[in-house]
Amino acid sequence: MPEDEGNKWPRTGIYATFRVESVDETMEWYKRMLGWKVGKDAFDEQGNCTFGSVIYGYGQAVNFIRDRNPPDSYNVELMIDVLDVDALYEEILKEGGSPLSKPKNEPWGGRTFTIRDINGLTLIFVQLPDEED
Repeated sequence: MPEDEGNKWPRTGIYATFRVESVDETMEWYKRMLGWKVGKDAFDEQGNCTFGSVIYGYGQAVNFIRDRNPPDSYNVELMIDVLDVDALYEEILKEGGSPLSKPKNEPWGGRTFTIRDINGLTLIFVQLPDEED
């Protein structure tokens, strides 16, 4: 069955965009803490980034746009698939990060830990269980 069969509009992707006070500081946090690639795409007259993306894996991006009055909190969590939850957790600690939880085994077989970015966005890192043959 073709992937888009039954969809009124063919898929091209879904991209989450979050409003933050400082895109520059947000980009630096993701680069330093998680080692993600960053792309700064729009700037104001003073050279401050007003729109940028962090890129993980095979081009999956999360976007950030500058907002002088960003929300106090987000009613969303991003779950991010990684190969080694424990190694990432240790790397974040080395970079001075403060995860909300230690890596733990989940009842469904995965392993997770949680951290908040500098804007309060909750990131859940998950190591999925190995597929059984």
